[in-house]
Amino acid sequence: MNSFWERVYCGNSVKDWLIAVAIILISLVALRLIKKIAIVRLQKLSQKTNTTIDDFLMLLIERSVLPFF
Repeated sequence: MNSFWERVYCGNSVKDWLIAVAIILISLVALRLIKKIAIVRLQKLSQKTNTTIDDFLMLLIERSVLPFF
């Protein structure tokens, strides 16, 4: 069974590919959690204010900063 993990595809072992995929999946889950928790809380705070600047900043964060990450 060890030989399966040591097989090389495109210069990387199967174990390395699996680690890379796991890191990507964990990162995606973490970003979604951050979006759910942080953005929702910030939106609630911005709705309590009378100014529209904070609403604009929330829109800017949702449309440009989060997709960047």
